[in-house]
Amino acid sequence: MVSLSKSSLKEISNIAVPASVEKSLLLLTSMISTIIVGRINSDTLVAVSMCNTLYTALQAIFIGLSIGATVHIARQYGVKDIEAAESTMFYIVMINAVIGVILSIILWIFGKDIICLLFNQLDDNVIKLALLFLKITLVSLPFMGIDFAISASLRGAGNAKLPLKLTLIVNVINIALAYFSVYVLGYGISGVAFAFLISRCLGGVIRLILVLNKRFDLELHIRKLHKFSIDKFTAIFSYGSVTMFEKFAIDMCFLGMTVITSHISKEAVGAYQLANNGLNIVYAITFGLENSAITVVGSYLGKKDLKMAKISAGNIFFVTEAITCFIGLIFFIFAKPFISIFSTDNDMIKEGIKMLRLMVFTIPLTSIFQAITGTLKTGGKAIYVMIFGIASPWLVRIPTAYLLCVKCNLGIYGLVIGFASDYVVRSTAYMISYFRKSWLTAKVRL
Repeated sequence: MVSLSKSSLKEISNIAVPASVEKSLLLLTSMISTIIVGRINSDTLVAVSMCNTLYTALQAIFIGLSIGATVHIARQYGVKDIEAAESTMFYIVMINAVIGVILSIILWIFGKDIICLLFNQLDDNVIKLALLFLKITLVSLPFMGIDFAISASLRGAGNAKLPLKLTLIVNVINIALAYFSVYVLGYGISGVAFAFLISRCLGGVIRLILVLNKRFDLELHIRKLHKFSIDKFTAIFSYGSVTMFEKFAIDMCFLGMTVITSHISKEAVGAYQLANNGLNIVYAITFGLENSAITVVGSYLGKKDLKMAKISAGNIFFVTEAITCFIGLIFFIFAKPFISIFSTDNDMIKEGIKMLRLMVFTIPLTSIFQAITGTLKTGGKAIYVMIFGIASPWLVRIPTAYLLCVKCNLGIYGLVIGFASDYVVRSTAYMISYFRKSWLTAKVRL
């Protein structure tokens, strides 16, 4: 039974709203970049969309590990163990930075092979533009890792407003640089790429300056270089890696769906990305509410207040479903003006409208399991979430979509059915675990 109250909603919104807005700002930057490149030509639009999809999959590594740190910090901060929380932040920053460097090196060496392997169905010019964008921007990966690590750590300590403000500043810089580079200097896709690179590097550097300088009044600082502890490292990485693998597998699955659309047409790839611009707004909201569940429910679990943990989880579930379904309805009604913002290609717009309206019907299913995953993760069920988060997309969504979309020639209808089948499986699995309530008493290694 849902027990909504002003105090409960305020507690949830203090984390959910800033986190959702922060995520939305990242999406807004991507969307505005799409608008800018969409006005250049369709090849540039598809090329940048391909790279953004690849980066989204890689960012899942940082986000997954960072959410693992958020779970630990929420519990540590809940019992006022500030030293342990700061140690956790130090370790996750180091882990993400090292992974970012490794990914940059891999993409520098094998980027061409990866792009050609994934999107060999597309024109040579599109591949060439995608490689140019990738080469310019891949240096930003370590800074992106640091950005996600520090933001997640601060959210775990209950501060979601500062990451939001910093994201706003960085994204304004990104948009301004992209607009100036393309429309004033005429640099085309290179201008968009350099704007992305500069803004992402700034995001990581600014956050590092804040947490390293003790004069700034923050919940957590990196006050010292912590001695390496295999137990501490293992505790953070073992829990965070579970979420990392889950998110990486899911986002790689989205990349796989993009590859499947490339078998239809270039317009289908563009339409899929345009429709995702709308759906990603819904996912940004669920991201904020998932973080709210991790922080709020995790804090109550750390205090052993099981009653409030249960009430908070139920409220977050109800609020997520209500908000996302309402936004889905808005997108269904205003699909045409929304899609038309991003492209002037009539065929792409037509396919994008159809794609968005079909995908809207999957929103009630996605918001069900996305509302629950934060509670399950902070309740020690991250492995359960990971198993279904990996298995269902790859064993249900991809095979179904490929069979219906490519082999049976159902086009985008097969794509949407593939999504829906996956969401039904995951929603059912997570609901079963949620209502069994074992997450209330599970132990999390800190």
